[in-house]
Amino acid sequence: MKLFKQKSTLTQEIYNRARAEGGFHWLLPDPDPVLNRLADRGEAKLRDLSADPVLFGLIEQRKLATLNREFHLRPGKRGANSPSPASKRLALALERDLSCLDLRALINNLLDAPLYGLVPVELLWGEKAGQLHLKEARCLPGHWFRFNTQGELRFFPALGSNPEGEAIPPGKVLPLRHAPSYENPYGQRALSRCFWPVNFRRGGFRAWVRVAEDFNLPLLAGTYPLGLSLEDQDDLLSALSQARSGGVVILPEGSKLEVHSSDRSKGAEIHEKLIARLTEEMTRAILTQTLTSSLGGAGSRAATETHKGILDEVRQADQGLVKDWFYRLSRLYRDLNDPSAAPPEFTWYEEENPSRDWAERDEILTRMGVRFNPAYLTKKYGLSEADFSLISK
Repeated sequence: MKLFKQKSTLTQEIYNRARAEGGFHWLLPDPDPVLNRLADRGEAKLRDLSADPVLFGLIEQRKLATLNREFHLRPGKRGANSPSPASKRLALALERDLSCLDLRALINNLLDAPLYGLVPVELLWGEKAGQLHLKEARCLPGHWFRFNTQGELRFFPALGSNPEGEAIPPGKVLPLRHAPSYENPYGQRALSRCFWPVNFRRGGFRAWVRVAEDFNLPLLAGTYPLGLSLEDQDDLLSALSQARSGGVVILPEGSKLEVHSSDRSKGAEIHEKLIARLTEEMTRAILTQTLTSSLGGAGSRAATETHKGILDEVRQADQGLVKDWFYRLSRLYRDLNDPSAAPPEFTWYEEENPSRDWAERDEILTRMGVRFNPAYLTKKYGLSEADFSLISK
């Protein structure tokens, strides 16, 4: 075809940062639109956000959806073949190593990837009988690392003099990133979307308390006779201030006191609505939907079901991130110990169960006269042909 006469262009890198941006840079800046506006890039402040009780609860809600699920490791296999003896030995060795780790804490830290964008995990290895064994997997702060223009992760020690950072030995750090791209290899951060809502919410609470104190108490208005000295006027004002907190007051002769107890609490509604709106913004950033508890009246049940489905999709995405990290760990473990084996497979238990939607649909089709063949059942439900038999009618 004429379209592919110049095939050499297909094997060349034509569009890159050097041509698009000009000059040469060793490191790629983190393009986070929120952190870049802060003097210290806001990395320390980003971690302080979880002190907010609402945000902490949202993070826990998202993480627990995955942490409460069960998983297991099984021998890998090539194609439709059964796992080889080498694959079984490798899976057993990795499972034995993982059993010595606090996997719940590890997965909890891996689930920080959607929050912070990047979670570098340092792998500590031990050697025994010519085999490398995983002794520890430590999740490190992401701001210790940067990416260079080649997309390589580099470590930057506090006292380092190398502007390019330190190269990371192969098999030493296994990072997990959330939605990385060519433009942003650091990943997308949900917490940076919560930075301003959390800070405005904190300020709103302080203002709300002041408004509640000022507007929910009756207004005391004191009058004094003409010609009263400024010093006596200050004494009257001080007495009224004490009356608001103590409930009693003594006034000099000739002074008058009026109590205005009209409903002035409506002014606090502005702050209440502001805080509720900021909470909704944080909920969208962490859970991708608003709190079902904020809905009421007609349609709330349907909305609850919809939000439940969205949360389930978020959980599946988080489980996919964790599974991807363990898959890369399994491949690394295989490459270091036995390249002839298939890498062990990390599997969530519900992944092995037939989908209820598929089962209900197939049941309806069966009643309509449709007959499924063994190839469909093994592919769709993960069954082995030895696990079932078809009944002819």
